[in-house]
Amino acid sequence: SNGSLFKSTADFSGSLFNSTTDFNGSSFNSTGDFRNISFNNDVYFRGSTFNGDSIFRDSKFKSKVNLGYAKFNGLAEFERSEFNKDADFERSRFNGPAKFVAANFNGAAFFKDSVFNNIADFSYSKFNGSAYFEDSWFKKGTDFSFVAFEQDISFNSSRFYEAGIFDSTRFRGVLYLKRAEYNKLYIRWASISKLGYDKESYLLLI
Repeated sequence: SNGSLFKSTADFSGSLFNSTTDFNGSSFNSTGDFRNISFNNDVYFRGSTFNGDSIFRDSKFKSKVNLGYAKFNGLAEFERSEFNKDADFERSRFNGPAKFVAANFNGAAFFKDSVFNNIADFSYSKFNGSAYFEDSWFKKGTDFSFVAFEQDISFNSSRFYEAGIFDSTRFRGVLYLKRAEYNKLYIRWASISKLGYDKESYLLLI
């Protein structure tokens, strides 16, 4: 519930939440286990702190989910999770590895102003709605290999401190890179349908 403190492992694995789920401002001092959960209504973890690993593997978010301003100090695992409506991670901090491998985003995905202080792995994921990574910082390895972006994807004003890997990634919408900062992005020209860029980002991409 709102503002809760979980001092030991919080095990909700396999649960079914039919009504609105509100964990806003909660603190999880150990593992938060949310594996294989079905959230049938809106989910709120806005401003929550996960001091241990947060495991959302194989979970289904059937309505909106808000993890904005959340802090993940351990592993944040959303492998094979399904977001059927908008997923809001705006201004989140990922201090441990962030793993969204094979996740499915059917609504818009918001990662604006987020900071990834460890690896960010979105490989094999699918974004059926628009994805927003504006002003985000990727401080370690970033993997978007084999990702399908079916709508627009924006990295405007984002910063990649290490190489960004987009091997075999498909961009069906516009790829926006205006004012983005990076040393190396591995992207195949043939995979880009349309590029939104400024002069500097275009020269860097060349």
